[in-house]
Order: sequence, then C-alpha cells, then structure tokens
Amino acid sequence: MKVRLTLDINSGHLALTTLDLLLPLDPRGELEAIESVWHGARAPFACLSVRTALDMLLESLEHQSGDEILLSAMTLPTMATVIRSHDLVPVPVDVDPVTMAPSLEQLEERAGPRTRLFLFAHLFGGRSPLDGAMELCRKRGIPVVEDCAQAWWGPGWTGHRDALASLFSFGTIKSPTALGGAIAEIRDPALLEKMKALREETPVQSRWRLAGRILKVALIGLLTTERSYGLLRWALDRNGVDVEAILRRATRGFPSDGIPEGLRYRPPAAQSRLLRRRIEEGSRKWIEDRIEIAEDVASRLPSGWRLVGGEGSPHSHWVFPVAVPEGIEVEKVCGELRQAGFDASREAALDVIEAPEEHPGFEASVARDVRARMVFLPLHPPLPPERREHLLATLDACAVGALR
Repeated sequence: MKVRLTLDINSGHLALTTLDLLLPLDPRGELEAIESVWHGARAPFACLSVRTALDMLLESLEHQSGDEILLSAMTLPTMATVIRSHDLVPVPVDVDPVTMAPSLEQLEERAGPRTRLFLFAHLFGGRSPLDGAMELCRKRGIPVVEDCAQAWWGPGWTGHRDALASLFSFGTIKSPTALGGAIAEIRDPALLEKMKALREETPVQSRWRLAGRILKVALIGLLTTERSYGLLRWALDRNGVDVEAILRRATRGFPSDGIPEGLRYRPPAAQSRLLRRRIEEGSRKWIEDRIEIAEDVASRLPSGWRLVGGEGSPHSHWVFPVAVPEGIEVEKVCGELRQAGFDASREAALDVIEAPEEHPGFEASVARDVRARMVFLPLHPPLPPERREHLLATLDACAVGALR
C-alpha cells in the first residue's frame, strides 16, 4: 500500500541528534545559532513551535480581554485555542477553495472596532495570494500575521513583505522536519524584544521528550514502508482498531489538553541543532520529485475532481487534497483507493473554525463544504508513471460507479 504518512527525515539526522542529546550543549546558544543562519530579511525568532510563537506574540501585544482576532476559517483548531487562552475572540474568515486565499468580502465585513489582528494560514504546501488582503488590512489598521507552517520547503521565501510576523514550522510531519521547532520572522523590533524577553523566562523542555520523539519517529519509519504498512493496516482494520486515531496521536506535537501550558518551553539544545542543520541543507531533490508527481496527477484529474488550493503558487504539494465531486460518497472513495493500494484518508489536523458566540452569523460555509468533501491522496515519491495511472483510473472508476 502506498503510505500517506512519510516523514521527511533520515536515519543520519536521527543518529546525530541522538548523539547531541548526550552533549552539554547550551540551549540559548543553539537558538542564537539558528537565528544566525536563517535567510530572512527581517529579525528571526527561534522557539519551540508555531503555536509557541503565536502565544508569545499575543502576550507581547497586550490586547484587551474580548478583543477579536480574524483568522483563516480552515486552520489548526489549536490556533484558535491559543487565541482563546488570551481571552481573545477568534473570528473565522472564509477562503477561496481554488487558491485558499481569504475572502476579501468577508474580511472587510468581519473586521470590526475590536479587531486587533488577522492571522492567515497558507495551506497544503501552496502560497496563497495576499496582496489584496494586505492592502485591505493596511487601510483598516489591522496587522497581519502569516502562518507559513505548511508552505516553506527551502531558502528563498520568508513570507509576505508587509506581514507583522511570518511563522514557520519544523514539526514532525513538515517538510523538512526537525521533530519540532519554529522560526518567526518579526517586522517590529520592539515586538521582537518583548518576545525574546518572554522566551528567556521559559524553562527548557526536557531532552527526554526529544529522545522519546526520536524513538517514535524511528518506529514510524519502520512501520510505514509500503509492505509493512499494508500488512499492519490490514491487521488493525480486521480487529476494529482506529488507524487514523493512532496516526494522529503518533504525529501530534502537543496533547490537546497541554495547550497553552505545553507551549511555554524553549526547545532542548539538541533539537535546535537539528533545526539548524535542516535549514542549512537548502533545497532537495525529494521535494522537486514530489512537485513533479503532484503536478502531473493534478493536470490529469478526471472530470469533476478538483485539487483543493491547487492555484496557490508556488506550490510544494506538501499534501494533495482533492474535493470529491457531488454525488459520490467520500468514505467510499477512501475505501476504493485503499483497495487499489493507496492509503487515502479524510483525516487531517485541519478543521473549520466555528462562528463565535459574539457573532453567530459569521459562519464559513465554503470552507465547511470543502472540508466535508476533502480526501488526501498519497503522492510523495517514488510514484512511477504506472502507479499514477492506476490512481487516476481508480478516481475515474469512483465517478463512473456513482453515475450508475
């Protein structure tokens, strides 16, 4: 079975980081080393995770209780959790399913007198066009923060030039991964100094957490080869085990009940050293091969099928979500693809943010409809032409079967 979950890290990275765990490294010095090699035009801020950066950014901005933060309607639910933990109100803004750019109409409509920030997430490996949203927010005096966690794959791009902050993640399932860690590009020097002062007040996360993550990632690597995963999935399905729940737990950065407390740490020095290595690697052929495969399949999707966010450009196709055409059962599509040897799934950490109690009419109907019909296809390399043809034929057969 073609596995959906392939972690972008090798045994050499894991071995070096395991050795680093045994060395008396300086956590502060390793964070500064990351910031010294980052290629951005603004001041970088290295920390434990993107959610940590958001938590410290909101703390530093000192908003009033009940102030509102506009955010992409489709995003990690824990981003809204972090916002609420500061007694702020997350207000969703719908998205264009073709580019995943924010709806300018809703952005203008939902920006009110208590709006303090717009948090926008680039999704699926694409980079959404933001000039229109940036101009609108500039006129309204609303700073913009970009969540670029899914959209960075190498040097050359550090977010929109007009963003107050751009946040980059190197979590377990990212390309590339450092098993955690993040960098925030901060435009405002005063804000950066406040965030650095907060970082100094936080303890260093236990190196044993990182050791456990290394062991878990090594085990995932052993169990997610095409042959072993197919057998494992078959055995678990036969015994009624929820495979998707296991994968969620295995790759989750923080327990859901540990936010925001679980965010308020500095990364262990060995993790920061791994992050610096991953940044210095630069662009990699594996990513180029993934882009080639995804663009080939996207250009030949059967009639009625659409790549969600496919026109976010440029695009690394970190994941490949397709919208199942109306009239076809989404679960049936996943079942047919698995029968054909492709580990397709509806599961993702992403969800649609609910309208707040303060604004019950602020639903995100487009994002909700897209999310309900979205299936993720496993298109990472290697995927030779004959297997791509088999995948496309299976999608076509799903549509033909629905018409009978």
